[in-house]
Amino acid sequence: MLLVNAGLGETRIALVANGRLSDYQVARDSEKTLLGNLYLGRVTRVMPAMQAAFVEIGTARAGFLALNEARNLSARSEPGISDCVREGEAVAVRVIREGEGDKGPRLTTKVTLTQEQEAARKMARPPALLAAAPSLLERMLLELPRDTARIAIDDARTAEAARAFCRVSCPGLEAKIETVRDVFDDALEEDIARLSASRVPLPGGGWITIEITEGFTAIDVNSGGYAASGGREETALAVNLEAAQEIARQIGLRGIGGLVVADFIQMEDMAATRLVESVLTEGLGNSVPTDVTLSRTGLAVITRKRVRPPLSRFLESCAHCDGTSLRPTAESVALSALRAAERNARAAPGRPVTLRAAPEVLDWIKGQGDGLARRGLAGLKLETGPGPREAFDVTTG
Repeated sequence: MLLVNAGLGETRIALVANGRLSDYQVARDSEKTLLGNLYLGRVTRVMPAMQAAFVEIGTARAGFLALNEARNLSARSEPGISDCVREGEAVAVRVIREGEGDKGPRLTTKVTLTQEQEAARKMARPPALLAAAPSLLERMLLELPRDTARIAIDDARTAEAARAFCRVSCPGLEAKIETVRDVFDDALEEDIARLSASRVPLPGGGWITIEITEGFTAIDVNSGGYAASGGREETALAVNLEAAQEIARQIGLRGIGGLVVADFIQMEDMAATRLVESVLTEGLGNSVPTDVTLSRTGLAVITRKRVRPPLSRFLESCAHCDGTSLRPTAESVALSALRAAERNARAAPGRPVTLRAAPEVLDWIKGQGDGLARRGLAGLKLETGPGPREAFDVTTG
């Protein structure tokens, strides 16, 4: 079942399988994503020593084209980068990874042009955008299994656009789209909220903590009050097996990529260690290139290809705790507060709704202008409330 919450400034999409959240992605109007865009670029520099080239596509930083993403441009069986592209050459490229920090976007020349895109390429002067990538909802519809039972969308305009897209790109799915209010129930909202928490509980009473650093993601496994009847080894195995399943789930749901280091409870039995490693590997799946190694000391090293922006992009360092923890951005809190205000407005039509929040949260809401009226919040009253940024209160008068 695919559930779509098309709210003010944000579209949230959840895939639920067997009653449990199995995928969750978010697209915000404030984000300017390049991922999937098709450009006619111009090669500005070829670096034989790096086996890569830089391609100007009209963004702040030139795109990076590695040899393995440019091989289709050469007839040679083992070409170098100089055999594939030349400085000053125009080349069609697609963005396969967003730029990070001072690095430009990653590119590939392995693209198939439609007739319209080929015509646009012949007419364009590089750098030029040939085709924008499908929206998040369109991409998820394209990847959705055809036996999906239901697609529920809470906005009529978004639902109709999705039906029109499906008729052309994924026929048959349009008949499963329905417009439903409040598609995310309380249980699902709680599950989603945990994707921003550093501590995630395990069924047996233990927990894992997830810490995002600049270079890697650190995960620690804690047994808490859990105790198996057989003793320490049995407790360690039971907690580690629960943790392996939840770590794999959290990595997928949060969009975590790059280097992940997970500290499991050490076990003496190597067969038990291998079992935990296999559960972790199986849970991570094979849809994203991933390597997993679990040592006898309980330290797991996971390297996973970054295939989408992580949910941690909606968090920032807390200035009040010396940057040692993360908290939601003002935009994130504002969007949560507006969802609560919408629910209150629908539950009590015609009655005034008051939202109390931190000044920076209210500033973001005030900047939405006519968007509030389109969501039935034209009369929303805003008041500055005490407490931290994360705290807000919505009341109906």
